[in-house]
Amino acid sequence: MAVVLLCNGYFVMKNNIKCAEKFVSNSNGEEVEIECIVLYSDRTDENKLKVEAYPMLGKNYSGRVLLNSYSSKETAGEMKIPLPGEHILVRGKFQIPKPATNPRCFHYRNYLMGKRVFMTGLCGNFKVIGSEGGLIWDLKRYTEKIRKEFFKDNLSHDPAIGGLIRGVVLGDKSNLDEETYDRFRLYGTAHILAVSGLHIGILVTIYRRAYRAHPSMFLTVVLVFALFFYGQVTRWSPSVFRAVTMSLIFVGAQFLKRDFDLLTALGISGIFAVGTNPGILLSLGFQMSYLAILGIGIGGSRLARWIEMFLQGKFAYLLGQEPIRKLSGWLGMFFGVQIVLTPFILQEFNYFTPFGIFMNLPIGILTGGIVSLGMLSMGFMTLGLGNIFPQVEKFMDVSLMCLGKILLRLHSLYLNGITGKNINIWLQRISPGAAFTTVIILLVMLALSETFYIICSRRKLISIVVSLCIVVMLGGVSYFVDRTEFDKASIVMVDVGQGDCLHVRSKGGSNMVFDGGGSKDKNLGKLVLLPYFLRNGVGKLDMACVTHRDTDHAKGLYDLRDIYKISCFVDGAYSGNLAEGEGMRVNVLWPVDDSRGASGEDNELSSVYRIDVDGVSVLVTGDIGIETEKELIKRYGNSEILKVDVLKVAHHGSRHSTSEEFLKAVNPKVAVIGVGKNNYGHPAGSIIDILDKNDIMTYRTDKNGAIGIWKENGSLKVCTMLEK
Repeated sequence: MAVVLLCNGYFVMKNNIKCAEKFVSNSNGEEVEIECIVLYSDRTDENKLKVEAYPMLGKNYSGRVLLNSYSSKETAGEMKIPLPGEHILVRGKFQIPKPATNPRCFHYRNYLMGKRVFMTGLCGNFKVIGSEGGLIWDLKRYTEKIRKEFFKDNLSHDPAIGGLIRGVVLGDKSNLDEETYDRFRLYGTAHILAVSGLHIGILVTIYRRAYRAHPSMFLTVVLVFALFFYGQVTRWSPSVFRAVTMSLIFVGAQFLKRDFDLLTALGISGIFAVGTNPGILLSLGFQMSYLAILGIGIGGSRLARWIEMFLQGKFAYLLGQEPIRKLSGWLGMFFGVQIVLTPFILQEFNYFTPFGIFMNLPIGILTGGIVSLGMLSMGFMTLGLGNIFPQVEKFMDVSLMCLGKILLRLHSLYLNGITGKNINIWLQRISPGAAFTTVIILLVMLALSETFYIICSRRKLISIVVSLCIVVMLGGVSYFVDRTEFDKASIVMVDVGQGDCLHVRSKGGSNMVFDGGGSKDKNLGKLVLLPYFLRNGVGKLDMACVTHRDTDHAKGLYDLRDIYKISCFVDGAYSGNLAEGEGMRVNVLWPVDDSRGASGEDNELSSVYRIDVDGVSVLVTGDIGIETEKELIKRYGNSEILKVDVLKVAHHGSRHSTSEEFLKAVNPKVAVIGVGKNNYGHPAGSIIDILDKNDIMTYRTDKNGAIGIWKENGSLKVCTMLEK
């Protein structure tokens, strides 16, 4: 049965991918009209909506489309939020979600596949043409109403605390500002802002105590209804799905008078989750939720016994036996989760937060209070008791505000004073690698498991060796799965959208970057460059160089240096030798002197770098134009210094740069263009034609994603994140 479910889920997912790709291919990038059935919708801005819907692509299609709907500011007030079950007619451009464009970085396509979304659409307003009926859709509409109304008045009164309460109770982070979320992340407590099993655990705990006092089928029915209702209100996040299915298995075991086994229930829950949506395996929420329960199921009881033995020996006279037993059980579960998740969090989020070990204890208790009150408040709202008992509802809201304020204050300590340096730099760590993380997690779970303890106590050497060999084998598999061709690259043109960023690294361990992209609206240093470096094993940069101060070249590096270790920052340079080390040399070719103006002040004064690294030579040209190219030819044309393997095409392929004369002087084998969505027509078709005419292999970040280049057996090798 389990195998059939998993296979069926896999083939359904493949069919969804195939249908979505066929639809997008047939639309050929043009606007098309499509009918959809709304599932969820959220207003993300005054004139923006995000709608998750089922597109009507055929009987065998069960995937979803994520619609980004925009309206003008003049018509924003008329923008109606569609309800679940409504049939809407939308006209827009549809595409397959983009995969990761930089090695080991955020994979948007996988993220959406975890939510059963296989296609995205950009559209204007929409037209409601009908509505689904029936009890299920009525329930979905009602739960969405509860979700949107919960704590709404308090949200407008105090957005910071209101947004925090909604985040803790509903997992809705849309009202949280970035600074508050970063504060929780730095303390290692950001997990409380995603709906977890804690919420369901509270419901089940209340049920167990009530059922123990007064066994009743009515209580069981109420619990089952509450589980489904809360799952629907929270939109069935992976952790909620896991907790609900495990709770239902518990109820079934109780009804059949059978023992409940945590790990068996976890396995059944995982089979149902993956069988209904194989893409959920790619979801970090799924991975962390199931890994946390594995930590409890495998190591929780042993840790609890060790803690109980310690507390009995030290504090038995003070606390008493029963309180120690209960405290030890709770601490065993807590540390079982922490000890397994810490390596995973370090691998995926590049932060090691020692404060989290201490903060999670009081935060967990406080969060439990917020969740309990929040769920009670939603129960009042659902049953319409607010009008009957307004004082009770007001008391709950005030209590939630107070608890939210305490929670916010606990995360407002000035940690920079503790560390004496930038807290981000102090906490961030490079990813240890998938193989290392896998081995550590498996060894921890092996060491804590009862089975391995019995094997060791009976000195079964063959079983011990086999167990350790399996761990090493799985670590090896993780190593080879995680490896990419970019690990060989001496030069990586990083995809930063409309802008330039060239990462240069030598086999001797030197790391430099030339330009870093930049945007007026986004902090690319934090969102793109920092994760790229940390997830690819670069803990610091030996040098960061800015060719000139245009936003799309310099701002990303200015943002990065505030949160990342950079040993030397070069903001514009004049001709001469800039750096030399093992396997790497950097020379500045332009500007020649300061008589023309300050280096890096404008496009024609961009610093031009020739870089030689492990046998590969590259020319970084900033945004110079044809006149500066002529100056470079005049000065260096009789030497070999302009001749390189790789040319970073100037000014993103503008028609005012990259003359045929300059290409003949440089004679590159490969040209790379840093470009994204823009209104300038970059790269110009004429420049692409000139590069093709001169038999130069051309790669561009908007089409190819990141571009890696290296020398192997005397030949130049190129890899890209996306197909050409």
